[in-house]
Amino acid sequence: MKLTYKCKECGLDILTNNGLVSHIVNYHKIKPEEYYEKYIAQEGEGKCLYCGNKTTFIDLKHGYKKYCSFTCRNKWIGEHDEKMSMKCEECGFTIEGPNKNSFSQKFVYHLKTHGLTQKEYYDKYLKKPEEGKCVVCGKPTSYYNFLQGYAKNCSGICAAQAVKAKEIAEERKFQEEQRIIKQTKEEEYKNYVQELKDRVHQFDWEGERNSWLGGTKPRFINTKDNLITDNSMSYIDGQEYSAEGQCVTEHYKEHSNIVETEEFKDFNNIFWL
Repeated sequence: MKLTYKCKECGLDILTNNGLVSHIVNYHKIKPEEYYEKYIAQEGEGKCLYCGNKTTFIDLKHGYKKYCSFTCRNKWIGEHDEKMSMKCEECGFTIEGPNKNSFSQKFVYHLKTHGLTQKEYYDKYLKKPEEGKCVVCGKPTSYYNFLQGYAKNCSGICAAQAVKAKEIAEERKFQEEQRIIKQTKEEEYKNYVQELKDRVHQFDWEGERNSWLGGTKPRFINTKDNLITDNSMSYIDGQEYSAEGQCVTEHYKEHSNIVETEEFKDFNNIFWL
């Protein structure tokens, strides 16, 4: 089962996001922004978080921008961003800032007193062993800043391959989960059938003994609520006799409660083989 994009207009499964965009534009004559507004957009989306003006639409995958301008972005972050602080590993001095941008500026200015750049400080104290290499091809990646570190991929091609690999891994995980569920259900069914067989043999042990001796197999008598096996009979030469020695074969054949359907004959054949 492949992960797909589903068209909300017609229900068609499409493999890629670009394929979905092409489908809705060419077949349904709907612009991506209109489609997003109709089916995907959340309440309040498309408005600047700071001033409330309309923001720019990016694409179906990313939706609208959160801010209408860089100024609104900085103002909103300045009002809502959490206070940040970090200890300088060179001198032990703690730099604090009311938000991420302010803290970043102060920290960069402080590093100049040590003659270090952001990248040099990050490589010296914060860089992890696996950082700085593309997760796909192993080539060196670009450095962002000391808060974000290095990029995970060296190019857009590797980034697309990484996304595809992630989708394949998710698909394999889903298939494995389905396989385990199916296997569990099969085991439960086998256990249920075996338990049913054990119960039948437990309650019909006398009839089983008679079947070994060549007698007729026990009949099932309908008691409306359930089916029981009449084990109070003896079987001699194909005839059924009660405990008092009375032949009751013909009586049971004429009795309206006797079940003579092929279904129960097959049931007997299964459990008496």
